[in-house]
Amino acid sequence: FQTCFAIDKEDEVNQAWNDFRKRCFIEALHKILGEIATEIKSDLTKKCESLISLEIKKQFSNLVDQAPYRSEAGSYEHKVLSITCGNGNFGKEPVVAVILDHYGKLLDDYVFYHNPFAFNGSENGNQELEGKNYANFDEEFKVLVKKWQPSLVAINGFNTATLKFMKKLRAIIQYHQIKSSEVVFQEETNEEVNIPLDVVFANDQVATLYQFNERGKIEYPNKAPIIKYLISIGRFIQNPLLEYVNLSINEICSLSIHPYQHLISTDLMARLVEQVLVDSTCITGVKLSFLQKKIPHYLPLVEYLPGFGKRKALQFIEDLEQENTELVSRQQLITRSILSKTIFINAIGYIKIGELSTFVGDDTFGKRNKKKVQSITSEQDVFDCSSIHPEDYELARKYVLFVMGLSKDEIDNLFQEDDLSEDEISENEQKVYNMVLEFYKKSKQERTELVNLAKAKNFTFAQYVLEWEERDHPEETKKSTIEEDDEDEDDDYAIKKTERGDENKIDPRIKKAVKLYILLVNIYYELIEPSSEARKTFKIFSEPATFENLTNEDEMSFHVGKVVSMKVIKFKPDQV
Repeated sequence: FQTCFAIDKEDEVNQAWNDFRKRCFIEALHKILGEIATEIKSDLTKKCESLISLEIKKQFSNLVDQAPYRSEAGSYEHKVLSITCGNGNFGKEPVVAVILDHYGKLLDDYVFYHNPFAFNGSENGNQELEGKNYANFDEEFKVLVKKWQPSLVAINGFNTATLKFMKKLRAIIQYHQIKSSEVVFQEETNEEVNIPLDVVFANDQVATLYQFNERGKIEYPNKAPIIKYLISIGRFIQNPLLEYVNLSINEICSLSIHPYQHLISTDLMARLVEQVLVDSTCITGVKLSFLQKKIPHYLPLVEYLPGFGKRKALQFIEDLEQENTELVSRQQLITRSILSKTIFINAIGYIKIGELSTFVGDDTFGKRNKKKVQSITSEQDVFDCSSIHPEDYELARKYVLFVMGLSKDEIDNLFQEDDLSEDEISENEQKVYNMVLEFYKKSKQERTELVNLAKAKNFTFAQYVLEWEERDHPEETKKSTIEEDDEDEDDDYAIKKTERGDENKIDPRIKKAVKLYILLVNIYYELIEPSSEARKTFKIFSEPATFENLTNEDEMSFHVGKVVSMKVIKFKPDQV
C-alpha cells in the first residue's frame, strides 16, 4: 500500500486521503481474497471429487467385471451347492444348504441334522430332520452331494466360525474323495473323469441385501432369509454381474464400495454405478435364449444395453414373450418389428443369438463330439452368436478367407457382383458361407494357429479393406474425408496447417486404418472362440479379504499397534 497508493507528503489533507485509501484497499483486499479462496476451494473440490470418482469407478468395476468361476474342467456354468453355518453356533444352530441349477433357480434346500464338529455324531435336537438316519455329518454331507450332484460348493457366513467350517468341509471332501459332477477328458487314458469337488468362498455383499429386500420377497416369499442368503451367494459364483444389476441403483450406492464414497453426492455416485454396469453389460453381452427362457434374474440385464433403458427394456421383453416361435437370428429382431431401427443399430452387437455348436457341433474337451447339428435356416448366420456387429459381417467373412490363405484377387472374385447373374452371385455366397463353416469346424487349437499366422499380416489386410472401400464407395470415402477436415478446423487442439503445407496433418487414411485395425482385433478373438468370456477372471478371496468380509475390519480399523478390547473366558497356565 505504501509503495503503490500512499501519498508521500505529510499533512492533514494527505493523511486523511491515505487513511481513506487504506480502508478501501483493505476492504477490496478482503473481498478479492475471499473470492479467490472460494474459487480455489471450488477447484480443489472438483479435483477431489474427480479423483474419488475414478477410484470408486475402479473399485466397483473390479467387483462387477468378473467372469463366473472357472472350474478345473474349464466350465463357466455350474450347478452350485451353497452352504453356511450362519453364526457358527455349532450344535445349537443347524448348518443349512441349497442347490441351484445352471441358471440360478432354486431346486431344493436342506437343513443338516448333525453337528460337523461332534465326534459322536451328536444331533442338533430337531427330530423331524431327514439327517437323523445318518451316523454323522460326514455321511450326511456325502449322501446330499450324491443326491444333488453339484459341480461346485459356495460358502460364506456371518463370523469367523465360517473359516473353521470351510476347512472342515475341504477335509471331508479330500478324505472321502468326493467328486464334482463335472468331468475332464484325460488324453493319457482317453476317458472322462470327474474332478474333485471344489469349495469356494463367495462374496456375500449382495446377499446381505437380497435376504431382506423386495426382490427376495417377490422371488421366494415363503423362504427364510438364510435360504435367500444362500441363493444369492450361489448366484454370485455363477455370474457376479447379474447379482448387481438386480439391485436398484440406491441399493448399490448403499454398499461399501470405497471408504470415501460418502464425500461425493448421491447423484454422482449413481451415475458412476450406472456407467460401470453399462460398460460391463457391453463386455458380457446378452444371450437371447436366456431372455426367451424367462429367467427372472437375467432379465434386468437388458436395461443396461446401449439404446435401452428401463421402459424400453420392459417393452422389449414383452415383445419377446408375445413371439410364439423361437428367434434364430438377429435379422428377425428387425424384420418382426421387435426392435426399432435406432436401437437395433446401437445394441445388436451385444445381443447374441444361438451357439456355435448349432452350426458345427460341440467341441468339448478338445475333441469333436458326434452331435447332430441342427438344421440351419436361411436367416441364420454363424456370426449371430458373436459380438461382431451385422454391418461388419462381410468384413469378418473376408477376414476368414484371408486367414484360410486366399489371396486378395481370390477374395475379390468371391465378393464381386458386377457382370454376374443372380445364380452366380448366390453360388459365390454359398462358397463363402461353406468356407466360414469349414473354418469353424476346425478345433479351437487349429483355429488359433491359423489366426495367429494371419495376425502378423493384419495391417496388410487392413490395406486391402481400404482399397475395397475406395473402389466400391468412392463418394462415401471422399465425403468422410471432407467431414474429418471440417471437424479438425473446428477443433482448437487439432494439428494446424504450417507454412510448409499439410505435412504435419494426420492422413485420414491412417485414422481409418487404425480404427479398422482395432475392429480386426475384435474379429480376431471372435474367430478363435465366438462368445468367449471377455471379463476378468473370477477373484478368489485372499486371506486379508476373507478376514475383512467376516469381521468388517480392514487395514484402517485393525492394524499393528491398534489397541483392542478383549474378553478372556478361559485360559490354561501353560498357555499364558
